[in-house]
Amino acid sequence: MKRYLPLLALTLSARALLAQPLSIVPVVSGFDRPVEIVQDPLRPNVQFVLNQSGAVRVVQDGVLLPTPLITLPVLIGNERGLLGMAFAPDHATSGHIYFHFTTTGVFMQLARYTRLGDALTVDPVTRLNIFRTLRPFSNHNAGCIRFGPDGYLYLPTGDGGSSGDPGNRAQTPTQILGKMLRLDPTGDDFPTDPERNYRIPPSNPFRPVNNPPVPALEEIWAFGLRNPWKFAFDDPTKLGTGAMVLADVGQNTREEVDYEPAGSGARNYGWRRFEGTFVHNAGTALAYGPHTPPIHEYPRTLGQSVTGGGVYRGLQLGPEYFGRYFFADYIAGRAWSLGLSLDPVTGEATVMDVRDHTADFGGVGFANVSSFGVDGAGEMFLIDYAGTVNRIVRQETTWLTDARAVQGPYLGGQVRSLLLSDGKTFDVQALRLASTSPLRAGVDFDARTNRASRTLVGVSVTGKVSQALVVPVTLECRNWNTGLFESVATGNWGAALGTLSATGLDGTKFVDAGGNVQCRVSMAYNGILLASSLRLSVEAASVSVD
Repeated sequence: MKRYLPLLALTLSARALLAQPLSIVPVVSGFDRPVEIVQDPLRPNVQFVLNQSGAVRVVQDGVLLPTPLITLPVLIGNERGLLGMAFAPDHATSGHIYFHFTTTGVFMQLARYTRLGDALTVDPVTRLNIFRTLRPFSNHNAGCIRFGPDGYLYLPTGDGGSSGDPGNRAQTPTQILGKMLRLDPTGDDFPTDPERNYRIPPSNPFRPVNNPPVPALEEIWAFGLRNPWKFAFDDPTKLGTGAMVLADVGQNTREEVDYEPAGSGARNYGWRRFEGTFVHNAGTALAYGPHTPPIHEYPRTLGQSVTGGGVYRGLQLGPEYFGRYFFADYIAGRAWSLGLSLDPVTGEATVMDVRDHTADFGGVGFANVSSFGVDGAGEMFLIDYAGTVNRIVRQETTWLTDARAVQGPYLGGQVRSLLLSDGKTFDVQALRLASTSPLRAGVDFDARTNRASRTLVGVSVTGKVSQALVVPVTLECRNWNTGLFESVATGNWGAALGTLSATGLDGTKFVDAGGNVQCRVSMAYNGILLASSLRLSVEAASVSVD
């Protein structure tokens, strides 16, 4: 039987970056009415851009490849076309990709295709129809689809179009339109129907066994939506909450942003009785209450078609923007972000502040923003419907990209290093078999810079040990010319906080061509000290490049 010594715990925090303005930089252009960008889960350097006209274009290392992943047979015109794409959570093994698009017969079609490995093409013959809805009008098709943290597919249907929801479909329990749906496309509750190849999740709120507020179609997750063109989940794999944030395009008065804590189904967002918090049609009763109002709305004087983005969980923009929700207005060419204050008990969100980024991005009318998206690192794209994919960036800055607890050759896990700020703490632990030989214990942390000047590097790290001892600690940085780590500062840490820092380091040695900096702080320990639970606590780390 193996015996493990007590864990080495490391608590990490990072110093917030100074405020720097945001901007957008073009990444790639040449698209035909792009409406979505989706990260390839198998290739970090590949994204897929959906042309509304049906082609799924491939971007590799920022270059638009000539051959599309697939071209779908869509019905194009007005708000019709190819509108949504989502990779199955098990895509690495199943190869399944889902698309949402309009077809002949005025249907919105959800279909599954299968990719072989990480190929950059998909065979159209692999198509399997999953679900479809008949559309009475050409507009309000919504279209965006997402897999939630629960593994189920979420699909908003829009209210069917025209103006004012003339059929009151959004509040009619027997109508599929004007709703958010939740499906399980890995099963089949309808084996005799070739157009319905999905299972209804057992926990869907309108299944009779779950005591729904009203009898309704069991595919429904939420009521009262007009045209939720874009929505997103706050990515829990990057320390997000798993909440759904949804932008619903308004009619005459308000554009709205709705917030739903993870797993909070059966909400009624109010359309067509309500448009935002305003009563739009006083003669319409809610199918059930209460009305869930938006967390944010803006008047039509500021814009006329909200484009939802997502909660930022990347690193490059810095801690100031981590956890902020980005969105835009397609008609007005404006963009904003808003801060979210979360109730620790209910998970509900309230808006702390709204920042207008329109001037940062080029002024009113800078783009017809049709979509946002994120890459594998959580960095955010912004799509101009005219044909360009842009990236939201913070210029002339340096940011931490990763931090790792290290014990000998074992990594104890990774954390999103910029979260190590604002009083947040994270315990990162490593296991090691009993040993009497000296082992390195410490924290490796990486940074990146986009500053034009990279002459000088400064590094600082603050921490302590858990016992009233004097323990030697060393701060090292990688010399990219030799590939080896060099000591840049040494000292002794005890139970009180101490700081190791180095300034004026040669940027030609310690910053590589891609702007990367790698550093580590270490202490030496032996099996006896580890058995007595000696812990190294790193509470702040920062890297500057000038």
